[in-house]
Amino acid sequence: VELRPGSDHTRIIALENITVGPPRATWVQLSSDPGEDGAYGLGDTISVRVTFDQPVLVVGEPRLKIAYDSGLGARLGDERWAVYSGGSGTSRLEFSYTVAEAENSLNISPRGVAVFGNTLTGGTIRSVESSKHAERSHMGLGHHANHRVAIPLRLKSAELSGTTLTIHFNQPLGEARSLSNGAFVVQKTVAGGGVQTVALSGSPLISGHTLTLTLSSAPSSTDSNVNVSYNKPGSGSGNRLVDTAGVELASFSAQPVGADVTPPTLIRAEVDGDMLTMVFNEPLDEDYNEGQHFRVKLNTRPYFHIEFPVHGDVQISGHRVTVRTAFRSQVFAAGAGLNGDNRAYYNRSNDLSRPGLRDLAGNEVSIPHYHHGFRTTRWVPLENLTR
Repeated sequence: VELRPGSDHTRIIALENITVGPPRATWVQLSSDPGEDGAYGLGDTISVRVTFDQPVLVVGEPRLKIAYDSGLGARLGDERWAVYSGGSGTSRLEFSYTVAEAENSLNISPRGVAVFGNTLTGGTIRSVESSKHAERSHMGLGHHANHRVAIPLRLKSAELSGTTLTIHFNQPLGEARSLSNGAFVVQKTVAGGGVQTVALSGSPLISGHTLTLTLSSAPSSTDSNVNVSYNKPGSGSGNRLVDTAGVELASFSAQPVGADVTPPTLIRAEVDGDMLTMVFNEPLDEDYNEGQHFRVKLNTRPYFHIEFPVHGDVQISGHRVTVRTAFRSQVFAAGAGLNGDNRAYYNRSNDLSRPGLRDLAGNEVSIPHYHHGFRTTRWVPLENLTR
């Protein structure tokens, strides 16, 4: 080796058998654009980008958990799964979640969206160069004020039963102490084609997602095309429809009034200890107490399932149904392992004379599957299973 004055040199040798370590997540960020107002609306996509220290290949459908913080705490109504949407072959993977109407009033995030740490699960993520599986741990991301979810209060549907006109909204209504019938106009088409205004009696009644008006008389069999309008009062305190944050509802005109015939659907479930919470896509009738109709299935090892009934009364609050299970005493105390494919469903007897779980319009929970002696909902995955 030739050494030159003023410099030091070691002998250069060839390196052999250099191996590339497993990919590591180095950065998590919200990569979608919520617009100038910093808020996502219905149908908008929230995207999360996870950056690795080397290119990776993806097989299957990995996902990671985001949080809304809708005021319900770090439990149901707050957590969502963003599903892998692209980036295989690069060091940047994209995960997406679409703001969906199915979650109704639970779908707000005033503090901004966050990403839970160490929740990257499912599918396969491995190195392009070495085929080693990625290390999935990551720090997550705190609530980001410029990535909020804010769906405005709006009318969803209205239906009439006798003289009771029920109007459904996409989120709970706030207090309106001075709301009067004068803010509403109900009209019908009578025989011969004329349009008449229907008088209202009593006072408007607000309860959660619904507003109830009482007609002075029910439409006759020859009446048709009943509709309702809301004209937001121009001034006054407590005389306007608002959401729970006090944001006012815009006026609406000639909303068709029909019969609500759409059954509610089970969309997700959670177990925490021995408590099972199921979330439906709309508020349910709270006058229900048939806990034996709920079942939960746990997989304690591949191809082996245990099914549990529930104990005690059913607690219904809006979209959520909470019941106590037999998990802790029958499974966790025995130390059984769980393989992650844990699911729940609701069933009811085929004896239709017995009451079933139903929405505020009286429609029973959708039950497309059949077992011997029972009608059941589809299985839904359990989240946040804790011992």
